[in-house]
Amino acid sequence: DAGAKIVHLAPVRGATLVQWRKARGLTQNELAAALGVSVRTIKGWEAGHVPAHRVEAVGAALRVEVGELERAPVEGPDQEVARLVEKHGERAVLAAFVRAMHG
Repeated sequence: DAGAKIVHLAPVRGATLVQWRKARGLTQNELAAALGVSVRTIKGWEAGHVPAHRVEAVGAALRVEVGELERAPVEGPDQEVARLVEKHGERAVLAAFVRAMHG
């Protein structure tokens, strides 16, 4: 396509990938499965960097805009609660909260 825009993506630092993966509540195994790569590949990326040609797929798997992958996630209490609800369900999070308040 003559009108197609070519975007050159920069590699993402491994430490930043670890932060995003953990912020999304994913294990290395889960991220590897989502991307169709081995856990060894994820470990290699986390120890070094995500190659530029894989950044877009990693962003999609982590539900993060590509431009945001370059920065560490900022997660406050609201984001943490939303992530827990997404992962475990509203009832489970509420039950855990009630147990914590009374226990």
